[in-house]
Amino acid sequence: MQIHVEEQNHLDDLLAFLRRIGCIALRVDGSTLEVHVPETTNERAERLELRAYLSSWQARHPEAETKLLS
Repeated sequence: MQIHVEEQNHLDDLLAFLRRIGCIALRVDGSTLEVHVPETTNERAERLELRAYLSSWQARHPEAETKLLS
């Protein structure tokens, strides 16, 4: 799955957050992360889990704009 992040400083923080909670997260470019959630059984489950993680992160960063792409 890819996540688009508007500002670079938020990208770095989100990348660190996702890695801390056990996701495999890589920077694709200056505004996009490629993220995989280990042990999810299918794409739908992975998307649901990532949405929950993003909601948790955004609760602490309400000014950040993110979008789950694919």
